[in-house]
Amino acid sequence: MFLVVRIASNITGFEPDSVTVGTLVKGMCMEGNVMNAVQLFDEMTDNGVRGNVFTYGILINGLCKIHETGLALELHRKMLKGNCQANVLAYSMIIDSLCKDGLINEAHDIFSEMIGTGICPDVVVYSTLIDGLRRSGQLKEAVRLFDEMIGRGISADAVTYNSLIHGFCPLDLWKDATRIFNHMVGGGIAPDCCNILDTNRLPMQKGIKLMKLASYLG
Repeated sequence: MFLVVRIASNITGFEPDSVTVGTLVKGMCMEGNVMNAVQLFDEMTDNGVRGNVFTYGILINGLCKIHETGLALELHRKMLKGNCQANVLAYSMIIDSLCKDGLINEAHDIFSEMIGTGICPDVVVYSTLIDGLRRSGQLKEAVRLFDEMIGRGISADAVTYNSLIHGFCPLDLWKDATRIFNHMVGGGIAPDCCNILDTNRLPMQKGIKLMKLASYLG
């Protein structure tokens, strides 16, 4: 496909536009040729073809999937520099990839940038960052982010609640766990003890205590 584009570019009267490039980039990424897709995109933009949020999103997603978070972040910066506004999905993919790489502070910076541009994070973005903060030992900041999310009128999901409860229980923070549990039940989400309890990490007595809590709240 890469060769086809090069040949077509030399055909008289053929001028690939953003739609053409986006379609080709999508096909190349689906075939697993993400790096070639990035190279093609760079060549096309150097020749005056302007990328759109659709094409940038495909490339960022592809790079994140092959753990090229640094390149995805560079592409994100290029998108903003080209006055192409990122959307929630683009930010979500980068934040998720940064968290998986353990780059929590960088993920938090992107999150702050997102809010600064006027884009409101959704529950997926919040849950991803909350879980990343929790896993990195920044439980206090994870809780602050949870409270911020609720304050914005965004309903938490089971992933959000389970992440925080997994953070509280090993530290014997039962009061905090109870608050989150109450909030979960009050929001209409049924407790799932199989999801909440991590039997590989929690001592038996803690598991029993949380089971009793679930029974009481249920």
